[in-house]
Amino acid sequence: MKADKKHVRKNIRSYIDPFRILTAPVDIQSPEYFGVTVYLDLVVSRLAHNPEERVREALCQELPPAQQVSAFRSSLSYGELYGVVASLDFVRKIRRFSLECGGQMIYSGIYRVPPGGILYHKESQIIFSRE
Repeated sequence: MKADKKHVRKNIRSYIDPFRILTAPVDIQSPEYFGVTVYLDLVVSRLAHNPEERVREALCQELPPAQQVSAFRSSLSYGELYGVVASLDFVRKIRRFSLECGGQMIYSGIYRVPPGGILYHKESQIIFSRE
């Protein structure tokens, strides 16, 4: 595994080298992954079909799981994810919505990802009540 990382770094360095300023060194850092856990307590319509699966799909569209992460994000907006859940037609009320990222609970605002950090959807803990 370690040999693979060295090989990848060597390939990246050889690709970047012709484009760098002559006196600028190339330092390649591995990304740091930050798993986001979503905690939800939702009131959903009695007629909702597969609400848990649909909520997870909506969250994964906005915040992909580790296997599907393809881009760096500089921040995570609490309001943006809240809006994704609130816009689902079968959700009647959000009783609780919180996020945990890097050991830090997020109840509002924007979480700034450290440089080189990659966010991914780690898990969702969802409690459902029917209306």
